[in-house]
Amino acid sequence: MAGLVAGCSAFEPEVVPCPEISAAQGAERVVTIGADLQHEVSIRFNGVAAVCTPRNDGFAMKMEVGLMLKRDEKDWNKTERVPFDITLAFVDSKNEVVSRYVYSDEAFIGDLDIKSRPTFIVRTNIPSGTRVVMGLGRAVTSEE
Repeated sequence: MAGLVAGCSAFEPEVVPCPEISAAQGAERVVTIGADLQHEVSIRFNGVAAVCTPRNDGFAMKMEVGLMLKRDEKDWNKTERVPFDITLAFVDSKNEVVSRYVYSDEAFIGDLDIKSRPTFIVRTNIPSGTRVVMGLGRAVTSEE
């Protein structure tokens, strides 16, 4: 029995460099209205780190996205809930969008705070031969 247990090990997937990940110019910062108190809140990217594993059709990506949320100093007294979207566009070598993935969630700015720095985990698949261009907000396509 001991030999059987000693032969077992945890499976670790192969980690490889991810394709290029960048933020679309003009979509790295947005201003929105909070859901509960209707405070104006600015949101911007505050760091991105990604890990990829190979797949037959591209990569599986686990991306950690940091955001910075800020509201006016006069609006500091109550917690504000802030829904947001992050669109990932998968762009080929001809600069054409092959597909998109939209991650939707909500962040919070706590009472007595004017800033918040939440981090979110985004998991998706990257099609082979593409790079990732991300932006805050929901991309609108001609089909919508």
